[in-house]
Amino acid sequence: MDSWFTYQPLVKEIKEQGLDVIGMVKNLKQRYLINGQRVSLKELYRLAKPTGGKKSGLRSIHTTQANGVPIKVVFVRNRNK
Repeated sequence: MDSWFTYQPLVKEIKEQGLDVIGMVKNLKQRYLINGQRVSLKELYRLAKPTGGKKSGLRSIHTTQANGVPIKVVFVRNRNK
């Protein structure tokens, strides 16, 4: 999916139809639930455990969107920047 179209209501609708979603998200005002706390994408990155080597920039974390949809967020390094 294009990052423009990956927003929480659309992800919820697709998941309700029994499909999985792979897409990009922008660092906007969206919040994610971790241990009952609402956190931003930046805070979610800090909480995510690194996977791979130290320089890989790869992290992942299981969380829940503010609308109740369980998701896995995977952070990857942007090699263009």
